Amino acid sequence: MKKKVITGLVIIFILILVITLTFLNLPSKSSSQSNNNLMNIPNNSSFISNGTINSSQEIPTNPQITTINSETLAQHNSKSDCWIVYNDKVYDITSYLPRHPGGAGTITPFCGNLGFNSAFVDYHGTVYEKKLLSAAIYQGDFSG
Repeated sequence: MKKKVITGLVIIFILILVITLTFLNLPSKSSSQSNNNLMNIPNNSSFISNGTINSSQEIPTNPQITTINSETLAQHNSKSDCWIVYNDKVYDITSYLPRHPGGAGTITPFCGNLGFNSAFVDYHGTVYEKKLLSAAIYQGDFSG
């Protein structure tokens, strides 16, 4: 009898654990996201070693960090040289443009200006933020 109770408790514990882990790993979607194939960015280059940065975390401190102003940002405004601003950080996403499932043309209007952040969040929410940052090359902090 005691063995059956312990076995039952172990099974219940495992089920609760599996269900909890399943729900914790599901990405949340905003109501504006109806397309399941929004962005599939491979993890090919990153300025973050462990891949866990998000907007609430700070980028590792670098005493020689570059500050990029609007004038410098504006020089990188094409499909062949595309810098974007996301959460007040400047990233080079040129190498990612050909792989964007929506096509490079959906991103290139935001190269070299401040429109990317709101467009990305409006369309994707924060579901693909880690993937975006892993495909981007950090250039410096945006100074306006």
